[in-house]
Amino acid sequence: MMTNFSTTQSNNIASFCGIAVIILAKFNIGISSEELQLTVGLIITLVGNILQYRHRFQKGDITIGGFRK
Repeated sequence: MMTNFSTTQSNNIASFCGIAVIILAKFNIGISSEELQLTVGLIITLVGNILQYRHRFQKGDITIGGFRK
């Protein structure tokens, strides 16, 4: 089991996606809730990984190539 997984935040993302689908439907943009959840999840994962890498690099643990010093 993942120890750093937040079910609260995953529920917040799912709720946001549901609201976003309703708002997008008002502008005649058709996208399913599942597609939007996948897209938002991918963006959050990518941004999280980039920020974690940046933090570790600034901390001095790793080189620009991602290798430990």
